[in-house]
Amino acid sequence: MIEFLRFKSLNLKVLKKIEENISKNRLFDKKSKLLLGMSGGIDSVALASILAESYSVSLAHCNFNLRGKESKADEKFCESLAEKMGLPIYIQSFDTVKISKQRGISIQMAARELRYQWFEELLKKHKLDRIVTAHHADDRIETFFINLIRGSGVKGLKGMKSRNGNVVRPMLEISKKEIQVYAEKKKIRFREDSSNNSDKYERNFLRHHIIPLFHKLNPSFDQTMIKNLNILKDESRIVQEYLSNISKKLIIQSDKSTKIRKGDLLQTDYPLSLLHQFLEPFGFNYSQMQSVLKNISRRGVSGKKFFSSTNEMTIGKEFIQVKRIGKKTKDKKFSKMSELKRSTIFKVDKLNEFILPLKNEVILREKDLQFPVSIRSRMDGDRFHPFGMKGTKLVSDFLKDEKVEAYERDQVKILVNGNKDILWVIPFRSNERYRIGKNEKGKFIKLSWFE
Repeated sequence: MIEFLRFKSLNLKVLKKIEENISKNRLFDKKSKLLLGMSGGIDSVALASILAESYSVSLAHCNFNLRGKESKADEKFCESLAEKMGLPIYIQSFDTVKISKQRGISIQMAARELRYQWFEELLKKHKLDRIVTAHHADDRIETFFINLIRGSGVKGLKGMKSRNGNVVRPMLEISKKEIQVYAEKKKIRFREDSSNNSDKYERNFLRHHIIPLFHKLNPSFDQTMIKNLNILKDESRIVQEYLSNISKKLIIQSDKSTKIRKGDLLQTDYPLSLLHQFLEPFGFNYSQMQSVLKNISRRGVSGKKFFSSTNEMTIGKEFIQVKRIGKKTKDKKFSKMSELKRSTIFKVDKLNEFILPLKNEVILREKDLQFPVSIRSRMDGDRFHPFGMKGTKLVSDFLKDEKVEAYERDQVKILVNGNKDILWVIPFRSNERYRIGKNEKGKFIKLSWFE
């Protein structure tokens, strides 16, 4: 009788914590249709048992084919569990090793990307509301230490969030021990993942060797860490509010790039920390940020570049510019009008009268076009007669006068006529030699630049 009451008390405590998390963070409501990631392990099976009592739940199992027969056995177990509980289940098999090689990422990262991508597809296809995962307090603590080891600011140290977009984690306040006792008393069957015993993964090494040492120092380590993480979460919000306000002064955001005002950054009390907050999401590391600050503090030469796996950062005279590394427009040659019309970088329109062009447009007489017409990168020595000016000018000097940063000048494209005349420094200025009178009649070509 005493044991029964103890279990009932624990059962109610676990359910209460989960319901409080759901309510406090508005994870979902009784009308929500939930998609629960089901591995077959104790955490996801226990959560399925809890949620199925009060909510509409479907299960989704990913077979990553990483453990041979074990992976197939997990799949069969999840299928059987869903049938026993009377819940819908979706199962997907992935060649995770192959995909990780194709994408050039770790197997763990590939598995994560595949899992959530498929979950999102299921959400749309079956008109479900939330993706539910069985992450718990121990996962949250382990993530804290992983981020600490790798080097992270407050944003990383606060750990997992109860809600991230469509993904919700109702068990973040529940410890692994609580889940184990709950499962034992409820006689819940589940699958053991043998890879959890391997120390080759840093999370497992922390779980098996490091965190137990903290428990020896503090028997209430789990509760203490959850308290710390909740404090860090609130403090992170304060930091984010500060960043939001100061970003309005320091950051110029556009579709193509992010620019940080150098002068204003140096006047702040925490330039390096701000750089970390601004640049870390673009994949730049701390040593690169230190180099950037050192360069701008000493008024280093502009044009210096830094690269992450996805972005390019360039230090200009006034700004630090970050933009995504993309495919550069290659030099192209169009031998006739039909090829120019099929171009993916220009839109070609024929006109019977002259109209004023927009910034990304140029209008030329059809008879002035001498094929082959080329588009190419700017070259040293390029010279043209800028529209509205007297005399010719080096393109480099023209761009400098236009206040184009040094790092942007190398990316400027030029439209060149068959006679080697520069028709257009894209999208800044056309050639005065090809000026069209306002009342001039004839056949004209309007080129609109897409990039």
